[in-house]
Amino acid sequence: MRITKNGIFTIPLYHGTTSLFIDSIRKHGLGGKSPMEELGIISVFKELFEFAETNFSGYSKWQKYRERFREYAAQATPKATKYNFSHRGTYITCYRGLAVKYAVESPCGSELLQQLNYLAIAFNFLGHRESAVKIVPTKIREIMSKQYDPVLLELNEVYVDQVETETGANKEKQIDDLSEALSHGVFPPWSFKLRWCHPKTRFKEELLGTRRVENGKGMW
Repeated sequence: MRITKNGIFTIPLYHGTTSLFIDSIRKHGLGGKSPMEELGIISVFKELFEFAETNFSGYSKWQKYRERFREYAAQATPKATKYNFSHRGTYITCYRGLAVKYAVESPCGSELLQQLNYLAIAFNFLGHRESAVKIVPTKIREIMSKQYDPVLLELNEVYVDQVETETGANKEKQIDDLSEALSHGVFPPWSFKLRWCHPKTRFKEELLGTRRVENGKGMW
């Protein structure tokens, strides 16, 4: 079973997102805009982490938290670590369950926003809530004060030239290995990074559920 033909994937690929970004995706296509960079979330995460490293080094509780956040602050890629912590791009996968996981486990809007919220909560536990409030801009705090519905995108007719591997591995080999695995009913959790946007005309949306939120709850 070969998963590409004439330079096009013959199977659907998936991306997990949330209702926070779906209007932008409909307007600009998947990967047409980089909300993480436009909102400055990557730099805010790094600034918050660096403040914690400087001011919380003597806290035993921070030593417990820091490993969780260090790779996100560094935006580490699989070349430097086992997992991909980079959010400078849009990733898609043939494994539907992986895309669902990212959508469902990101009530704050995205994986990085979710981790930023957890980092801010750590500040709160350490008695430094106001420091987090000063560092995280109002717009981002307002986003994280809400919860967003998980959405799955099913992409069709993705061009092979449109993607690269998330790890920097050889693309043709990854496609060969995926083809072999899928022919045996195995869905490896491997992803591709979009090189250019995928238009709305070639993806389907699936709402995976709605979230019920109690007002007045949460960090912000």
